[in-house]
Amino acid sequence: MESIAELLSELEHKQIVLAIDTVVPDRLRYYPKKRVKRDLLERLRHHKSALMSLLRQKELPSDISNWPEHWREEFEERAAIMEYDGGLPRLEAEKKAETIVRTFYRENSAY
Repeated sequence: MESIAELLSELEHKQIVLAIDTVVPDRLRYYPKKRVKRDLLERLRHHKSALMSLLRQKELPSDISNWPEHWREEFEERAAIMEYDGGLPRLEAEKKAETIVRTFYRENSAY
């Protein structure tokens, strides 16, 4: 059976990004989906537990108050821009800002 390193190498070669679902935290996501064929999907399922452990090391905490200061400031700035310049209600602006910051964080530290 292949190692995690071999699988990660293949994912990198195929430019497939793995991430943990922000709504269902025990679900593994992969992008772009069209590059994940049936055999690769089976291998991802086989190694899901190990992959999730690796990815969780690269996730921001669920509670924004526990984020590193830089990321909290980024979140606050984006939410404020969307609220004041974009005219969104504060809760909607915060939700969108959190998604954007988590995605940026993940894309700059995920496999």
